[in-house]
Order: sequence, then structure tokens, then C-alpha cells
Amino acid sequence: MKKVLMLLSLVIVVAFSACKPTPTPAPEPTTCTVTFWTNEDVGETVEVNLWAYDYDYDIYRYIRNYYSSNPGCDSDGCANFYDVKPGDYYFWAENSYYEWEGDLRVEDECTTMKLTLSKSRAKTN
Repeated sequence: MKKVLMLLSLVIVVAFSACKPTPTPAPEPTTCTVTFWTNEDVGETVEVNLWAYDYDYDIYRYIRNYYSSNPGCDSDGCANFYDVKPGDYYFWAENSYYEWEGDLRVEDECTTMKLTLSKSRAKTN
């Protein structure tokens, strides 16, 4: 009887040790940081406006520097937007020479958007 109980215990231990726990998915962020940046000298400061489609979020920030590669969120001289809820947004950016516009989906804790001259419209003043 002891052998049977020991064997049964061993089978149970082996069976449960072979099970792998299901990984818990990372929680969705409640708010995000969005950073607009450029890698080109666009002549002067760029004002960036960000609007939410589904709630009241309308704010503007400025790009004052340019970077050779993605600087990441919350970088100096970039247009940094804080406490942005995940969702779909519309952006519009301009200075005296160029303008940009488009849609942006915010899903990650840190979202960056590069403004390039090739995707801009030159202004005719």
C-alpha cells in the first residue's frame, strides 16, 4: 500500500510539474506619451496639434530641435504630449514653410511620430 501511495504521489508531482503556466498578457496602458520629432532642419519651430476623435483632447506643442535618429519619448526639443489615452488621433503640424497632417493610432506607452519633408506640403505664402 505504501508503494502504491508513493507511486501515485510521484505520478501527481510529475504530471503537475510538466504543466506550464499560461503567461499573463501585459496590461494595456491607461495613458501614453506621444512624441513628434523630425530628422531634418525645417527652417524654424514646428507647431504640432493633436486631436482625439472620441474624447476631448486638443492640444499643441512645439518641435524646436531635429535628431538624426528616433530620440524616443519625452525628448528635449520635441513636441511631447503627456497623459494621452490609447486611441485614434488626427495631427496637424506647421511652420512658415511646411505643413503635415495625418492620423495616428496610440497604443503603446511611448508612441513616436517622425515628420519628414518628403511627407510635407510646402507652403506658398
